[in-house]
Amino acid sequence: MCQGVLLSGPPGTGKTLFARTLAKESGIPFVFASGAEFTDSEKSGAARINQMFSVARRNAPAFIFVDEIDAIAGRHARKDPRRKSTFDALISQLDGEKVKTGVDRFSLRQAVIFICATNRPDELDLKFVRAGRIDRRLYIGLPDANQRVQIFGVHSTGKQLAEDVDFGELVFRTVGYSGADIRNLVNEAGIMAVRKGHTKIYQQDIVDVLDKHAQKR
Repeated sequence: MCQGVLLSGPPGTGKTLFARTLAKESGIPFVFASGAEFTDSEKSGAARINQMFSVARRNAPAFIFVDEIDAIAGRHARKDPRRKSTFDALISQLDGEKVKTGVDRFSLRQAVIFICATNRPDELDLKFVRAGRIDRRLYIGLPDANQRVQIFGVHSTGKQLAEDVDFGELVFRTVGYSGADIRNLVNEAGIMAVRKGHTKIYQQDIVDVLDKHAQKR
């Protein structure tokens, strides 16, 4: 049995992290791939798709996670001869092991959960996202103020922070930042602190990086 889940949302919001955490908490095997890996050539893309599902089914129950799924299942895929066989192989695998309606112990043991992610859900081919293939859709948006405070805490763990660092103040300057953006911000602030000869990361180091980012936007 193969069930499909689509994760969508802006870049850096944790779609891959969500899938990895789900697999870890479930305690079942996790097969990861990026959509770009399947577009090298017409033949190898389809072969890789088939191999990926074969590995997952041998280890079922299992998760398959494909990031940047639009590289395979975008509307352009079927129009590109080089990618068409890859797209067709994916559709075939998603439809390949239908089971009779109802959940029984056998289907649970044999389940393969196909999770995919994209920043551009509107680019996906309707043949791919129709009901019966992608049965669930989950939008992962940018973090709110409270979530950004927690993300600052996570990515600051193990770093030497000065006493003047105030995450509560920083969240108001990081509206629109993703979790990945905040991670990069903290890392860049650490580099900034070293360049200034600081032994700790000060609030001003983070603010200086924010100002630098603002100039680029």
